[in-house]
Amino acid sequence: MNARTARVVTIAVTALMTSSLAYAQFSRAPDGEPSEVAQQIIQDNFPSDACPLVVDARRLGDGSITATCNNDETFRVFSMNGTGVAMRCAAARELGISGC
Repeated sequence: MNARTARVVTIAVTALMTSSLAYAQFSRAPDGEPSEVAQQIIQDNFPSDACPLVVDARRLGDGSITATCNNDETFRVFSMNGTGVAMRCAAARELGISGC
């Protein structure tokens, strides 16, 4: 995980744990076809082997995207302060965050 990704994940976890901050900073994933949006944002935030190919992606009611990769890794994709962000669902589960 690079320093930028670690910083984004730290901010994301803090925001998720503080609901008022989460509502202020988090928003729907960028517009577009869910699998294409998810693939691009995951590639921007993680090394290519973290998700070689998004094989399933669905936009959820809150506008975020849940994505499954061909290596069975799952991600949640959303925006934070206008920037696309991806979070590994496994990391969220380790921190006690459900619903990824």
